[in-house]
Amino acid sequence: MKSGAKNLPGVLFGLSVLAIYAGLGAADASAQTATAATSNTTTSPATAAPKAAKKKEASIAPKETAGGEKKLPTTNVTASGGRMVNPYSESPETKYIKIPVNAKACPHIAGKPYFVEFRARNAASWGHTFVLYGKLGGGNSFASYKVAGLHPAGDSTQYTIGIWMPVKAETGPSDGDVDEIYLAAKYCVPLTEAEYNKVVPYIKKLQSEHKTWHGAGYNCNSFGMDIAKFVGLDAPNPNMHVPQELIKLLKTSNEKRPHDPVGKESSFF
Repeated sequence: MKSGAKNLPGVLFGLSVLAIYAGLGAADASAQTATAATSNTTTSPATAAPKAAKKKEASIAPKETAGGEKKLPTTNVTASGGRMVNPYSESPETKYIKIPVNAKACPHIAGKPYFVEFRARNAASWGHTFVLYGKLGGGNSFASYKVAGLHPAGDSTQYTIGIWMPVKAETGPSDGDVDEIYLAAKYCVPLTEAEYNKVVPYIKKLQSEHKTWHGAGYNCNSFGMDIAKFVGLDAPNPNMHVPQELIKLLKTSNEKRPHDPVGKESSFF
């Protein structure tokens, strides 16, 4: 993998120095300020890694389990005592989900029952860019979805080191991804079945190829914008924007323009 350091704009380098100075290496959702989905807080392109998750699909219809719990319409989440358990939580503060993910930003278009949604969430650092992808359900629900995003594996120390050099990464869900209370921005792209069947293998290909995260090189922004370009969007330079600004710009740049055909591989690195 190319480091991409020569492509790093001065502004990101300056931000990384400030992040180290201020001790903002921690990126797990436990230190996140509980902000609404419309929060304007800008955050960094990193997040703490979750423990490996076995199930990432969900059904919109609550299902009764042997213990009387109901599976809720979000990734691998169950209700316990009236509260929704976050399977990716790494701290008591994020053990229970406050606002489950929803499909409010996804338009229902005839012949396009599938989707990929680009998201940015808040964190203790600059934030995190990731995608949801799957099938739309009724109303504002997803029939099923998975989470993909590049983030450092391990604790906040790995994030701090990763600002300066590549560190080991994971490419699935992380703490905070399945709770809309941390959501900062999102942009949903409906897909036909044929388009979706091209997008899924490409996401899995990226997950298999990118084993490291580098704040000054290939990071969560880069991962997300590679998917955006494959989907046919006009993708902003990932190293010129923090996650929230990146996804907002992605939306304004594409919501009124015809999208290019799905399936063209292109990367900033």
